[in-house]
Amino acid sequence: MSIRKFFKSRQNNFVKLLLDQASLTLKGMELLKTYMDEHNPSVAQEIMMTEKEADEVRRILIDELLRTFVTPIDREDIFALSRAIDDVIDYANTTVDEMEILNVAPTPYMRRIASLLRDAAYEIHLRCCVLKIIRVWLASTPSGPRRWRTGWNTCTVRRWPICSAAPRMWSTWWRC
Repeated sequence: MSIRKFFKSRQNNFVKLLLDQASLTLKGMELLKTYMDEHNPSVAQEIMMTEKEADEVRRILIDELLRTFVTPIDREDIFALSRAIDDVIDYANTTVDEMEILNVAPTPYMRRIASLLRDAAYEIHLRCCVLKIIRVWLASTPSGPRRWRTGWNTCTVRRWPICSAAPRMWSTWWRC
């Protein structure tokens, strides 16, 4: 690999890959809810296949992280978010595997937990969609980022079209 190719600007697929991973996790949680309602071994196989697809998306995302010099979001944050999303579908797959091996019938409490996990996966998916919207919006703004000084740290923030209190919110959310 030449040095010119290493520094060449490439299209960032991180948000798309995170969104794909969140979509697969949502699909897996819907399958988990279905499994808890029906207790069908074929649904358990579908959960296992969905988990393998999600693992493949995560592998691609990590490979992209290793090949990219500058990332749109902090490298560690992308990695941690991807790992957390992957843990959800991994634990669902483990739960179903153990229920199949030990021949455990789902209880109403298990059904309720699966429903709550599905709702949480939906929220994760929505937040990844918001990341995509923000990325598109930031790419379309004509002005560059504004900088302001907060204590010892410098933050880069762009104007937020939805809320006038964005600088206050960003300084608390992103912990500059």
